[in-house]
Amino acid sequence: MSMAAECTSRERQGALERYFARPQDVMLDSVDWRAAVWSSILPYRGEAPALTDLIAGQAQLMVSTTGSSLQYARAGTVRALATTTDDRVAELPDVPPLSKTLPGYRANAWSGLCAPKGTPAEIITLLNEEVNLAMADAKIKERMSSLGGVALPGSPEDYGRTIVADTATWAKVVQFSGAKAQ
Repeated sequence: MSMAAECTSRERQGALERYFARPQDVMLDSVDWRAAVWSSILPYRGEAPALTDLIAGQAQLMVSTTGSSLQYARAGTVRALATTTDDRVAELPDVPPLSKTLPGYRANAWSGLCAPKGTPAEIITLLNEEVNLAMADAKIKERMSSLGGVALPGSPEDYGRTIVADTATWAKVVQFSGAKAQ
């Protein structure tokens, strides 16, 4: 499920059902929380149909991954309003981070590699070293940048701290939204 959003006032919320299937859905609620506005989440079966509706004018706003929407922003088919990253995205140098307009907003999407609990420390160390080497490779960095991403090598401890910090941050946003586990 993806989403596009139609901005409405919080007073018009009524019995609005909240759908969270992707990080982008919660990212929009973080905007709502910080900006004191309310957005209706419209469920989609992926970013492609949501982008189609955005391009066709059936949706007014969408939070999407840079990789899926970058080509449309470059072509001028959609207008990139802001990034959710801390810094500007190299592939969209004229698009400011949302935090420049909405102080304190931070919503960096990230991916990481996990291993089963009980994996020997030497295997974790080896995997970490190899992944960090790959992230340092110029071709991989270039490919990630072309998709709007940034390679962030680090240690398993760095990754663990990121998970703990983001879990605490997003728990507050989910609580604000009123979303319930189903």
